[in-house]
Amino acid sequence: MKSHAIHVRVVTYNVHKCRGMDRKMSPEPIARILQGLDADVIGVQEILDVRNGPAELDKAQHLADSLPGYSWCVGETRPLQGGAYGNMTLSRLPIESFRNYDLTHLRRESRGCLRSDLRLDSATTIHAFNLHLGPGFIERRHQVRYLLNILEKETWTAPHIIFGDFNEWTRGLATRNMANVFKTFEPRTMLKNTRPTRVSSRSFVWTTSTTNQLSTSSVSILLGAVKPSSILITCRWSLTSL
Repeated sequence: MKSHAIHVRVVTYNVHKCRGMDRKMSPEPIARILQGLDADVIGVQEILDVRNGPAELDKAQHLADSLPGYSWCVGETRPLQGGAYGNMTLSRLPIESFRNYDLTHLRRESRGCLRSDLRLDSATTIHAFNLHLGPGFIERRHQVRYLLNILEKETWTAPHIIFGDFNEWTRGLATRNMANVFKTFEPRTMLKNTRPTRVSSRSFVWTTSTTNQLSTSSVSILLGAVKPSSILITCRWSLTSL
């Protein structure tokens, strides 16, 4: 059988409630940035989803309307202003199903992981996990354990891509625990700021299928896209099917 490669470009971006350098909360600057990246899958963290609410609150819908051609889903980590606040995944690939997992540790701020099952072609599915971990060292360690326990209980055979804001500014225990199970990449290319920079968002891949292989072909970072603390990571994956 001949193999063929399917290229998937994944972007992860913590939008901080769409608040820009002018302190105004608007999804338009973020939408303009994402439009230029030509991503197949976009993971957004800290987004507000108030369905049928005022425009200044319905950030998820506004962002989706600005990116035609994407289907989308939201995983609520906590209620906020009459809607849901959490992670959002947009995809040019059909979203067959999605589910949100609670990663909250004890009484710390609510955290979650949004799984989207994406259909690449008639025979290939990929599981995309979009998450946001907490800033505490002990908190992240437990959250990674929660996630690994969830994955161990499932019987998926398709490849997994895990991306999002890990709040891991150094290679701590959470990163090491993930790297024991997943293939990982280290972003290297700086697009806007060439100074050495610590990156809080890391992505991991776990290939569980014997007939599929995921490999990283390029990784890039855009720093200060909307405000100085914002970090956006783009990764292009190649999925080779036999």
